[in-house]
Amino acid sequence: MKMLRAKLYESKVQAQVGDVAAQRKMMVRSGDRSEKIRTYNFPQNRVTDHRIGLTLYNLSEIIDGKLGICWSS
Repeated sequence: MKMLRAKLYESKVQAQVGDVAAQRKMMVRSGDRSEKIRTYNFPQNRVTDHRIGLTLYNLSEIIDGKLGICWSS
């Protein structure tokens, strides 16, 4: 009876671990290029916001925090 109880318990624990792992896998993203919000390209002085499809060619000003200048150009 102890062996049966231990096997049933182990089976239940493994099922719970599997469920938690499956839920975590659905919540955690892979970090692929397609999932990025913004791309900074220093050699071409370019920043692209992929959510709104905006590309600006003044990365150095954006990095310095001069966002008002970026939107007006």
